[in-house]
Amino acid sequence: HSSEVSTLMQIGLHTSMRLDSLLELTWNNFYHEYEEGQYIWVIRVIDKGEEHVKAIPDWLKEDIDCLRWNKDNIEEKVFKHMYGHKVGKIIKDMCNKLGIDPRRKITFHSIKKAGVNFVLDTTGDVKLAQQQANHKNSSTTFYSYVDKRVKLSSMPSYTMGREVDLSALEEISKEEIIELIKKTPVASQLELLRKL
Repeated sequence: HSSEVSTLMQIGLHTSMRLDSLLELTWNNFYHEYEEGQYIWVIRVIDKGEEHVKAIPDWLKEDIDCLRWNKDNIEEKVFKHMYGHKVGKIIKDMCNKLGIDPRRKITFHSIKKAGVNFVLDTTGDVKLAQQQANHKNSSTTFYSYVDKRVKLSSMPSYTMGREVDLSALEEISKEEIIELIKKTPVASQLELLRKL
């Protein structure tokens, strides 16, 4: 059931949905939505009694489809071999194998937090992070999920007014610049695209 576990964790990261909700997914929770000239796979999830809709990438939907045995039964659960306690034990065993200190208390909920923090790190937008977390109130997202570690080199008090020497960019080729951009964080890539 390792592919089932890894797919469950990928959905958890991409959607930041609670484990209980993901374990209730059936095949009829997935559908195609047409938007701006393209089809996008969507998961409709009931979480804490409310419906949430999350778009997922095609590759993740392909991984999910690999779990399907009975093509005719859309009411069948996607993760039919998983339940909460089993997932918790698997994560605990993985942490032990990786040498992660048990005091860190890594759980499936940690995957949700990672997804929320990824959105905040790549976009800088608390509202998008709130949407990722499915919170009604942005203060819940900020105070409970956002990683509070401070990166000194990114602080405005440090970067404000600094001159950046870009002369090195004048000496490299267009292909080298493109490769350099591909290696930057997603947030930097998105910012460059916005400016373009």
